[in-house]
Amino acid sequence: MSGRIVILAPKEAAAALQARLRQAFLEPAVARDVGDAAARLRAGEADLLLAAPDPGARFGSGGTGLPLGLVSAEARAPAPRLLMLPAEATAARLAALRAGADGIVASDVGDEELLARIEALLRGRKMIEELRLRERTAASLGLPAPEDPPRREGGLILLMPEGEAARRRAAHLATALRLRVRLAADGRAAMDAAAQDAPELMLAAPPPEQTAAALRLISALRAQRTLRGAGLVALLPGPDAVARALDLGADDAVDSRAGEAELALRLEVQRRRARWADRLQRLEKDGFALAATDGLTGLWNRRYALSHLGRLVADAREAAEPLALLMIDLDRFKAINDAYGHAAGDAVLREFAARLREALRGADLAARLGGEEFCAALRGADRETALQVAERLREATAGRPFGIPGLPEGIAVTVSIGVACTPSEPDAALTEPGAVAPPARTAVSPPARTAVSPPARTAVSRPAPAAVTRRSPASVAARPPAAAAPQAASAFSPPASAEPLGLAEPEGPAPTPPGGRAGVSGLVDPSLVRSVSAAEAEALLASADAALYASKQGGRNRVTADRAA
Repeated sequence: MSGRIVILAPKEAAAALQARLRQAFLEPAVARDVGDAAARLRAGEADLLLAAPDPGARFGSGGTGLPLGLVSAEARAPAPRLLMLPAEATAARLAALRAGADGIVASDVGDEELLARIEALLRGRKMIEELRLRERTAASLGLPAPEDPPRREGGLILLMPEGEAARRRAAHLATALRLRVRLAADGRAAMDAAAQDAPELMLAAPPPEQTAAALRLISALRAQRTLRGAGLVALLPGPDAVARALDLGADDAVDSRAGEAELALRLEVQRRRARWADRLQRLEKDGFALAATDGLTGLWNRRYALSHLGRLVADAREAAEPLALLMIDLDRFKAINDAYGHAAGDAVLREFAARLREALRGADLAARLGGEEFCAALRGADRETALQVAERLREATAGRPFGIPGLPEGIAVTVSIGVACTPSEPDAALTEPGAVAPPARTAVSPPARTAVSPPARTAVSRPAPAAVTRRSPASVAARPPAAAAPQAASAFSPPASAEPLGLAEPEGPAPTPPGGRAGVSGLVDPSLVRSVSAAEAEALLASADAALYASKQGGRNRVTADRAA
């Protein structure tokens, strides 16, 4: 986890918070006063504001008391606002949430819950940043700004055992939030309701004895396509369960002792976040469809992807965080067209695009560059994480056959992937004024690389399914992990899932070297992305392309990382 945190608190409390956050490898800075904190937010110098008003000052006053204007929606900056307020300060907590605070924690919050909540808020910030980046890219391409999407018809799904308490809570939330509330007694009923009408919000409120099962269910719910973008809130007993729910993907987790008024306001915060997510999805579907997406696969097209990559590189350099690029090529695709026809080749391309989307986060960039070549840009992903994502994509491609017209059993398809990463720290040689960027590297003589390759296969064998690559808890680019199998069935137990099949790798001719096809030099238009960002994007593309060539040389169906990654 990384992030620039601005702390606004009395002197002693600020020093203690700064020490706690440094131990978690965050970058905390203490603001002198409210004006200094506001200036840092406006200048984009903070990823999150952590404010702990003086307990002796009236909330909303000057000095070390926090003015409501600093958290108001009208003064919105991408950085979320997290406030530390006493659990008994009900009026102050409600006032902060009404003003636009993104989160509230108790003044005596433990490290585990505090860090889990900060990480959850930073995940949401990345989504807002990505939306704004894409809007700027759209404007640079002459595309109109997208309209706000319509509200989801599914309202709120309340996952809570049947009874009078559930009915009272549903009635209160329907009135407070002015939206439709549907009751679901168990996890399956909640998923069925979400499939029928996509909800804006889901609230999981298990009884205390079902807390463990509810935590397992949260992971499964977050992985559901119908709940992607919906605000997921859990009402749980105690700080340990709250922290665990946030780690598993909940957007907010509330102590079950919180009042109904605070719960409704927290749900309203997640409703705002869900609308940001809807706007991000709408941006992909509306005005971009004709000018910026590939007509066959629905992925971003070459023009958009290469323009946006320069902005991603600049953003990563400014935030001092890594950016990974995957260059992906379908193995022996020409042979598929020759053997089964171009309609079959088109079907393979469409199915691969779907599998590529499944392997990535919603905010990642996935594009078809042309023919059978694709790319994916992963924000915040280091070398290890990028390799995990690439290996998962390789397994998802080779793991089950691709259906084509006239051949129900399908055909085996594999991919070769090259991985390259930018450094998390900017190159001083490139950031000095007047510096000249080095020329893009060619892939004619690639340097030594590290390869992640599958077991040897033959054209007729059907090996056992490959092991599923799992992410580490801190991995920012991996999808939420599959829920663990419950010890005993309960209303909050997630459903089981099936494993994919493994297929053989067909034999074929040697790959064509990069010199025989279009090189990567000149891919990023300097008129769209200027100076350093364009040069860095060129270098990243060249590195990933060289690593892809190394995968092809190594026998295909491989993942190879450039040594500099």
